[in-house]
Amino acid sequence: MFKTLIPYLKPYKKQLFLGPFFKLLEAIFELILPIYLAKLIDNGLIKHDLKAIYSNTLIIIILSLIGLFCVFICQYYASVASQSFGTALRKNTLSHIQQLPISIKQKLGVNTLITRMTSDINQLQQAIAMLIRLVIRAPFLSIGAIIMAFTINKIFGYLFICILPCFVFLLTLIMKKTVPIYEKTQKSTDLLNQTIIDNLTGQEIIRSFNQTSKMLNIFHKYNKDYTKNATKAGYIASLLQPGTIFMVNIGIAITLCISCSLIQNKQVLPGELVALITYMSQMLLALIVIANLVTLFTKSFASGKRISSLLKIEISNNQNNISTIEQPINLSINHIDYRYTDTSSDILKNITVNIHNSSTLGITGPTGSGKTTFLKLIQSIIKPTSGEILNNSINIDCYDIKNWQKHIAITTQKAELFEGTIRSNLLWGNPFATDEELWHILKIVCLKDEIENMPNKLNTKIIKQGQNLSGGQKQRLSLARALLKNSNILLLDDTFTALDSKTSKTILNNLNKYYPSTTKIIVTQQLAILKQLDQIMILDEGKISNIGTHDELKQTSKLYQLLIKQQEEA
Repeated sequence: MFKTLIPYLKPYKKQLFLGPFFKLLEAIFELILPIYLAKLIDNGLIKHDLKAIYSNTLIIIILSLIGLFCVFICQYYASVASQSFGTALRKNTLSHIQQLPISIKQKLGVNTLITRMTSDINQLQQAIAMLIRLVIRAPFLSIGAIIMAFTINKIFGYLFICILPCFVFLLTLIMKKTVPIYEKTQKSTDLLNQTIIDNLTGQEIIRSFNQTSKMLNIFHKYNKDYTKNATKAGYIASLLQPGTIFMVNIGIAITLCISCSLIQNKQVLPGELVALITYMSQMLLALIVIANLVTLFTKSFASGKRISSLLKIEISNNQNNISTIEQPINLSINHIDYRYTDTSSDILKNITVNIHNSSTLGITGPTGSGKTTFLKLIQSIIKPTSGEILNNSINIDCYDIKNWQKHIAITTQKAELFEGTIRSNLLWGNPFATDEELWHILKIVCLKDEIENMPNKLNTKIIKQGQNLSGGQKQRLSLARALLKNSNILLLDDTFTALDSKTSKTILNNLNKYYPSTTKIIVTQQLAILKQLDQIMILDEGKISNIGTHDELKQTSKLYQLLIKQQEEA
C-alpha cells in the first residue's frame, strides 16, 4: 500500500519536513511554558517580587506568540501538502480507471469506484494533514511531559511513566477490534451508494412498475448494514478517549495526594505542583490526540488499501507498439471467441468475417446475440478470448490503442450526451470545427431545421444526459458528433431505434453520399436500412447464422425471413 501512495507525497518533501519541524518547535515552547509559570508563582507571586512577575510574564507571552507563529506555518504546509496530494491522487486514479479494461470496471462496479474516488481519498487527505500537524507533536508532548516531570521530582516522573503502558494496551486493543470493522463499513458504503444511484437514475422505471417500496426496502437493508458496522466501530473507538481521560485523571489525583506531604517538607514548591499538573494535562491532551489519530489512521489505512488495490491493477503497456496505422483499413476477423470471465460461457463463438475498406456491413440478430460485443472488439476496448482481428494482415493488438481508436468513431446504443451546449457536445468530435461545418453535419443527420428553430440554436443548453432532448434528437446529435471525427471506420450501434424509417433512410443516403470512403458497420433491426447495405451478418446465440446481401438472405436465412415477416406485419 505505502509503495503505491508514497510517490504522490514526494513532490511535497519540503512541506512534509518543515510542517512537522515547526510543530515540534511549538511543542518545545509549550513544554517550556510551565517552567516559567512555576517561576512566576514561586519567585514572583509568593515572594511578592514584581520584577520576577513582569519578566516571567513577558517570557510566557513571547513564547506563546512564537508558538502561535509556528502553528500558522505548520497549518499552511499541512494544507498545501494534503490538498495537493489528494488532487494528484484523485486525478491519477481517474486516469487509471479510464484505462482499465471494461471487464475490470464491470467487476468492481461504479459504486465502489465512486466511493474510492471521493470518500477514500478524502480520508487519506485528512490523514496526511493530521500526519504533518500532530503525529510528531503528540508523542513529543507525552514524552516531553515525562522528562520535565523528572526534572521537577523523580517520583512524579515514574508516575507519568506508569500511565503510558496502560494507554498503549488500551490503544492496541481498540485498533485490533476496529480495523476489520472499518473495512466492512467501507464495503457497506459501496453497496449503499449503488442503491442510491439505482434509486435516483431509475425513478421512472421504479414508479412505472410500482416498485418504490421494494427499492426503499433494499435501501433500508443496506443502510441498516452500514449503520450497524459504523455504530459498532464507533462504540469501540469511543472507549479510547474516555479511557485515556480516566487514566490521566487518576494520575492527577495521585499527583495531588503525593504533593501534599512533599510541599509540607518543601521538596516541591507550589509553582512546581502547578507545572506538574500542567504537564499532566498536556500529556492528557496529547494522549487524547493520539487516540483520535489512531481512529483516523485506522479508517485511512482501510481507505489506503482500497485505493492501492485499485492502482495496482495492471494496464497493458503498448507504448512500443506500432503507431502508424496502414491505410486503407481492411479488417479480417478470424475465428474470434469472447467470454466475459473465465467461468462464463462464450458470448461470441468462432466469428469469421472480412470487412473491406469503404464497405457497409449490417449486423442483426436476436437480443443478446453479441452484436454490441462485436463492435467493442473492433474498437479494441475488449480483447478476444481467442482468435485475432487483423488490419491488412497486422493484428490490431500490435497497434498503439489510442492511435487505433482515432480511426474509429462510434454511436452507442444509449446516446451519451454531456452537460453543456449543442456546440460543446459536437466539438467532442472535432474541437476545431467551424459553425459552418457543424451546420453541415446537422443537415446530414436531418437535425439542422430542428436546431435552427431553437431560440439559442447551437448554444442551446443540454442538461445532464440530454434529458431536455427527445430520443431521436439525442441519437442524431450523437451521430453528428461521431461524423465530425472523420474516422475511417464508423460504428453505429442501434443508432436509428428512435427514428422513423424515412428519416433513417435519408440519413443513410447522406452517409453514403458524403462519406463514401468510410467503412460503416451498422447494428440495426430495421429492414429499411439493411436493404441498402453491401453485406449483412446475422448473429444468433453468439454465432454467425448467415452472411450475405438482402436478396441472398431472403432466400437462405430463416431468421432474416422472420425479421421481414415481423416488420411487414407491423
